[in-house]
Amino acid sequence: MPTSTIQVLLTRLFDYAGLFPPARLDMDAAVAEFARRHRSDKGWLLGRFVVPVTRLGDFQSAALIHLPQGRARRPWQLSVLAEDTFNVARERIDAFNRAYTGRAVIDSVEVKPTDAEEIARAARAFESLKIYYELRADKDPAPLMAAVKTLGGRAKIRLGNETGDAIPSPAEVLRFLRAAQRSAIPLKATAGLHHALRGEYRLSNARASPKATMYGFLGFFLAAAWLYQENFDPAAAQALLEERSPEAFSFSDHEVSWQEHRMTRDELIEARRNFVLSCGTCSLEEPMQELQALKLL
Repeated sequence: MPTSTIQVLLTRLFDYAGLFPPARLDMDAAVAEFARRHRSDKGWLLGRFVVPVTRLGDFQSAALIHLPQGRARRPWQLSVLAEDTFNVARERIDAFNRAYTGRAVIDSVEVKPTDAEEIARAARAFESLKIYYELRADKDPAPLMAAVKTLGGRAKIRLGNETGDAIPSPAEVLRFLRAAQRSAIPLKATAGLHHALRGEYRLSNARASPKATMYGFLGFFLAAAWLYQENFDPAAAQALLEERSPEAFSFSDHEVSWQEHRMTRDELIEARRNFVLSCGTCSLEEPMQELQALKLL
């Protein structure tokens, strides 16, 4: 059990998506990085390895020398992206889980539906798994959130891309968070959350990469956690999404504060457990370095 509010916030926060831009690591490098982090003293920050279902064979080959050889105290968890034939994807997932019992498990699936029918089709195919539905932030998500709620699914929001044209505005992010909160739908975020605080950052590792204003995972997750309390002012939540100053935050064993607002450790535990679950990031190094620079690790 995490003992301080920063540990509550960060435990299993980062789903590793090193295969995806802007990192775009090859499978061997991405799996090796996940393995190294998983067994390190910071392994408690790490959630799932994110992989397209079509690349599960490549993952198995690369992971052979890294996976636990027997039943592990903490088996590797994977989240797969399923884009096309859901029934075929389910067959691959089930075959993987049978082959790696006690060593690794696919317990999460991420899909990108276009309508309520596709949400229902995914729910049928992936029954018993955690299903994240990536919904567009530039449109009102409430109608599709209703379908996700009915089927017991989870929501996913994309906060950026390597060209910068898919970064939603703070108002759009707030609308998404409030729609999820009203429907009591757990959520995860992906893309554009490599950094602890909001600011101007390069969109990729290339020297000539342009910069864009990106979100910070501290502001995003705390804004979501406060909104989960239901009586938090939406205007304050949007300001928190845009917060750039590390001095605005304070973490203790018993509470976290932002400006004049306070949240107890128990309230944060409840929000992390039931509402704001994780974020996908293609870099584990950047978040950890920034947390250490902020003296939060």
